[in-house]
Amino acid sequence: MSNDKLDKIQDKIEKLLRLQQSAEKIGSLEEAALAAANANKLMAKYNLEVSMDQALDQEEKVLWELLSMNELHGWNKTEAGWMRQLYHHIARYNFCKIIYCKWVEYIRDDDDLYTGKSRLHEELKLFGEKTNMKMVMFMASQLVERLKAAHKISWKVYHGHEKKNAYKRGYLAGGVQGIASKLREQNEANKVEYTGLSELIVVKDAKVNDKIAEIYPSLGQTRSRGLSAQDGRSQGYSDGRKMNIRGGVTGGNKQLGS
Repeated sequence: MSNDKLDKIQDKIEKLLRLQQSAEKIGSLEEAALAAANANKLMAKYNLEVSMDQALDQEEKVLWELLSMNELHGWNKTEAGWMRQLYHHIARYNFCKIIYCKWVEYIRDDDDLYTGKSRLHEELKLFGEKTNMKMVMFMASQLVERLKAAHKISWKVYHGHEKKNAYKRGYLAGGVQGIASKLREQNEANKVEYTGLSELIVVKDAKVNDKIAEIYPSLGQTRSRGLSAQDGRSQGYSDGRKMNIRGGVTGGNKQLGS
């Protein structure tokens, strides 16, 4: 692929991202979701054409980036689970993967002596090619805020017996499941529509896995925690599937959950 053609595709994606930002300012999340869907169609074309035109020594390298969820969304222990899962699913279907890491920092004093205190750090690391990672961060950030807003609206009209926090946990978890289901369906449709996409999935998935193995050679899979908030989960799942975002173009092995 020529640099001019690549620049044109990237320029179109950048314009869609700017449209998304403008839509948020005027409060039109539906318009923002439409911009994300159009951007994903361009990303499918971009990845397929690049894979056909580039020589092996010209392939884009797989990188990783540390995502500060606290800075992006002000997450806490209550919300961390559904946000991790949302980022996981968005990455999984867009040629990337998310790794969730926890590590303990043992605090030392000015003389480099252990103080007896420690601090737990929780991190999300995004793996993929640079352009794909950019789209994953855009989509996931948009949907986090949209799910938060949707929950507030849903809670106002809820007249069941679940307590507020239980309903919130269930709603947000269900919303993520609904989005994941929709992305899976779109992924299968894309495989039918785009010749060569299934093969591209295998190749790029392997590249990302190789990079993850390089950084974390002993990585194991983790499972998400279950939730018992059934009313919120059911309504969140329904609303999540209705969200107007037609999502990703690829699949991948599980890292955080199904």
